Amino acid sequence: MRKQLLLVLVSALAYAPIFSQRITLPRFQGGNGYRMPTNLYAPNSVGNTFNEADIQAQFNRGAWTRGNVKFKNGQEAKNMLLLFDVYSNKLYFLQDKMTMEFLNPVYEFEIGLLLGDDTANVTYRSSYPTIHYNTPETFYEIVVNGGIQLLWCRAKNVNLYKDESQPEQRRNTEKEQWYVYLPEGKMVKIKKDRNEILKALPEYADRINAIVKNKGLRLKDSEDLIALFAGLNGFE
Repeated sequence: MRKQLLLVLVSALAYAPIFSQRITLPRFQGGNGYRMPTNLYAPNSVGNTFNEADIQAQFNRGAWTRGNVKFKNGQEAKNMLLLFDVYSNKLYFLQDKMTMEFLNPVYEFEIGLLLGDDTANVTYRSSYPTIHYNTPETFYEIVVNGGIQLLWCRAKNVNLYKDESQPEQRRNTEKEQWYVYLPEGKMVKIKKDRNEILKALPEYADRINAIVKNKGLRLKDSEDLIALFAGLNGFE
């Protein structure tokens, strides 16, 4: 009997750190949701095109969807009901009709995105190098995965980031940030502009110019940006 009680106690202690106490789900205040056509590549379903990749709108509606979570300690939680607030950079789950927040640091999660009657999966990942006001705790949407990762950040601190190189009166608040994570572990911020991308990634200049020419890309919108990095990773 003592062995059975000990086993139950050990099992409970191993599982309990994943969860925290009940919390009140915050209401999103202000700001505009992002609505853009997005092509998502592995692991976000290669080749799928979504007309409205708006996780924040789903959070505002309180629309829970199934997803999987990977923790930094190697544990996993699968098929959970999840909600993600991209502006506060917080992930919630539903347990016994209670809104809960994970205690164990989350490395990556795949969440369902409601698209009419269908559900598509979007993957977010943390643990990237610190850059500007983003830390290893910041979640990035993996838009193009591979050796050269294209990442999109919509956390609230994005809207607070300003270009410190500009005079105070000329600084503009950015509403989206695009980053590239390189094979050597380097994080680079890019803009939707060919010259800016070449400046940020000089070692890939020849390949970038070739892809731009072959695909007729202008690199002024998200679709062209995604097509470029899909090409850099060999996705066709």
